[in-house]
Amino acid sequence: MKRYSKKCLLAVVFLVCGHVSQVFAEPDFTLETHWYAGFGVSASDLTFNEANLSTMYAGGADASFRQGGNTFKLFAGYQFDPLLGVELGVTSFGEMVMDASPGQRNLFTADAVYINAVATQSVIKNIDVLAKLGMSFWSLRDNDENEIESGQGLTYGVGIDINLRGNKERTLLIEWERYNFSGVALKEADSIGASVKFRF
Repeated sequence: MKRYSKKCLLAVVFLVCGHVSQVFAEPDFTLETHWYAGFGVSASDLTFNEANLSTMYAGGADASFRQGGNTFKLFAGYQFDPLLGVELGVTSFGEMVMDASPGQRNLFTADAVYINAVATQSVIKNIDVLAKLGMSFWSLRDNDENEIESGQGLTYGVGIDINLRGNKERTLLIEWERYNFSGVALKEADSIGASVKFRF
């Protein structure tokens, strides 16, 4: 499966920084402490340990592995001050599928619970950039909901929080995230997604 290029991330950064005359012109440092929550969907690129999976599921030399469907996420967090916050969330990576003769087979689902420290910086009016760093606790379950593998790994990401309506009650969050599995079946996952974020 084709890996997401770092050029995508750089393109987002340059898009924001391209408005040089506006950057820091109207920073919003009035963000008080608050709770927030949201949900989103993303496209994920998972790196599989294909040799291990072929052995585990007798896929043979012609077997290939892929994710079926999109990635979904629910999250909630608390902003301590204009710069720092903490976020807790659940990410579902969907079904992992093996394509092999004579057809395809659903192997397992992958899910992760994560906790991240979040740093936020207002750069342009109605646009904040953010960076996340934390840990995820992941598990793989078969079609009968039996856990076949679990562990923990580093997770991190960057994003842009866009205030489309001119208030902070609801914003659009565009972000890139990486989850490190380092397990028998999965190595890591890169996700690019969009979320609706509500402030309370």
